[in-house]
Amino acid sequence: MTSFSLLPLTIAKLAGVKERVYFNHGFANIDSIGIVKYILYFMELLNIALSTSVITVSPKHLEYLKGNLLTKLKPIKVPLPGSCSGIHKSRYLSSADLNNKISSFLDESQPIVLSYIGRPIARKGFPLILNIFEELLTEMKEREVKLQIMGINRRLIEKNIKNQANLAFIESISFTSNIDNYLMKSIAIILPSMREGFGSVLLEGAANGNAIFTFNIEGPNCLTKDGYNSIIIPKGYNAKEFAKTISKTLRDKNGTIKLMKQARLSSEEFEQSLILKELRKIL
Repeated sequence: MTSFSLLPLTIAKLAGVKERVYFNHGFANIDSIGIVKYILYFMELLNIALSTSVITVSPKHLEYLKGNLLTKLKPIKVPLPGSCSGIHKSRYLSSADLNNKISSFLDESQPIVLSYIGRPIARKGFPLILNIFEELLTEMKEREVKLQIMGINRRLIEKNIKNQANLAFIESISFTSNIDNYLMKSIAIILPSMREGFGSVLLEGAANGNAIFTFNIEGPNCLTKDGYNSIIIPKGYNAKEFAKTISKTLRDKNGTIKLMKQARLSSEEFEQSLILKELRKIL
């Protein structure tokens, strides 16, 4: 969004459009590294300078940037508690379906299903997710574990996986118009992203009763609460360390069930009508 906003904001400015709203989907410079961090920072400065008002998606990004030049150029607002649009109430997993999923998790004869949603780029945690999952298969030999990968085609998975035999435990969904059909089957969503604005896929996972595993990055932490609805992994952990944290959590069945239930409960704070009400106040 940072790079794609620059051109339309420039055109609008030159055309004399009076109201130019920059809907920032997260400050891309946060959690970036090297020269990319400075390039993205400069682009954010330009976007803010070209706009007449700025909205962002995570209050945690604003906290992180408190006192920074980016927040001094003009006031930046956020629809509390975060997100760009929330999630519609029709998408929430019912109590009955959540209980069925928990029963399946407790049944040792049933596989544990996990989900990942992303794009085939490193900052979105690919192919790191494959490395983590392969390590997890080694860690949890006592129980079958499966991974649903959404947004990445099978060919790329086959190309990047180390042990081809592990493909038997991976389902690839390159495209779907109903992601909830898959999220309602899994007990946890894993997102090893390097940076995120808000992490809408985590909200989608939580609304479907998925515990969350993600790095300690700014943005999603307005939703994720370590030990409550999520397990927050220190950034810099390798695939083996990440997998060990997941396996330790999954072996604690009562703890995992609490995470699932509390993820479902906490997602209600981001119900779409509440977020839209906040946006109307801002606009």
